[in-house]
Amino acid sequence: MDAKRVLRVLLAEDVKLNQLLTQKLLARSGYRIDIVENGQEAIDAVRQTDYDVILMDVQMPEIDGIEATRRIRALPLPKCSVPIIALTAQAAVNTQEELLAAGMDDYISKPINFDILFSKLSAIASQIGI
Repeated sequence: MDAKRVLRVLLAEDVKLNQLLTQKLLARSGYRIDIVENGQEAIDAVRQTDYDVILMDVQMPEIDGIEATRRIRALPLPKCSVPIIALTAQAAVNTQEELLAAGMDDYISKPINFDILFSKLSAIASQIGI
């Protein structure tokens, strides 16, 4: 019997409550999720594992989400091409431009609207044929 492939998600988030909530909701919906707590751990995880999408908190200790994204984009193919969705509480007008300029593909404002997140994840799954 063929097991159906599921979307493999990396969540880079330093707030434990956000980690637990996101993990619970994504796992319940059938996504496979790994969690790291800062940008350096995200870079290391991407080097070691193939992900279908990264949910990247913008403000984290050690290396923030913007710098982590830049470093991931500097990795060799296919590692550098994984879609990255920023998670941010920043609501400034230039936030989207800054995130896209850093190499992020999209963003979701915090607190996370999970309907929007699931819609974005579903679109990515469709693009890669899952």
